[in-house]
Amino acid sequence: MLRLLGTALGLEDPEALVTLGDSAPSTFNANWYPPLQLTGQVQDNQFRIGPHTDFGSITILDREPGVGCLQVQTAADVWVDAPFVAGSLTINVGDLLSMWTGGRWRSSRHRVLPPDTSAPDEALTSLVFFAQPNNDTVVAPLVDGDEFDPVLVSEFMDAKINAITVEL
Repeated sequence: MLRLLGTALGLEDPEALVTLGDSAPSTFNANWYPPLQLTGQVQDNQFRIGPHTDFGSITILDREPGVGCLQVQTAADVWVDAPFVAGSLTINVGDLLSMWTGGRWRSSRHRVLPPDTSAPDEALTSLVFFAQPNNDTVVAPLVDGDEFDPVLVSEFMDAKINAITVEL
């Protein structure tokens, strides 16, 4: 996938993104979203997963269709349902890939809606692979576009994770 993205960007070396992620701390999650009958009534501003962007390079998502579905925020700040196509994967651009592309590909905010009263028995499962660059990689634009200050992957990821971590 990273080789394909390097080619699409017109990089002189399409392997560059692959090389910069060859020993990355990528992760794989299995998310289960329980049905309304288990969660109870949904509160205002409650989500299965709240609005966020992905931090790394790309996210590969295998998901199920559903009423409590994935939504993406458009450039006009409108939330729209992410289309579900059976037999396909959903690919998200992460913050670091957005920086590498000079903003050509943006890291879109997205969320997963809470269970809906129209489908009280609907439980959803998604499988998610988060691909990241190597921790010692310095990310700066590889193509012309918006300017971003270079970031060290390990520091960037630590700051993002610390920002969403709650100490008990």
